[in-house]
Amino acid sequence: MNVIGYVIAYESGSGAFCQNEAQVAKIEAFCKKSGFNLLETIVEPDESRSDFRPKLVQLLNDAPRKKFSGVVVYSFERLAQEEEIRNWIIDELQKYNIAVYSATE
Repeated sequence: MNVIGYVIAYESGSGAFCQNEAQVAKIEAFCKKSGFNLLETIVEPDESRSDFRPKLVQLLNDAPRKKFSGVVVYSFERLAQEEEIRNWIIDELQKYNIAVYSATE
């Protein structure tokens, strides 16, 4: 299965900062263990705002082209903090038969 990784740095509730490199390593390990072909990992720029993530918009725009059949994130929360928005993103991807996987959940 061809998948895309999606990464955005964030500060956890405990104040720890999860760097992009740590997320990429987890995603790569998950893909290897799962037998997924990781085509690329899209990394959100550090200057991305919480209300506008250009790489996530790119990912959603690429979905209809069906170049990939899955998206792997470090955790589902990385798609969006708010559950309603997160569910909308997952639903949008599923419209194109694209599954979403978490490397840590």
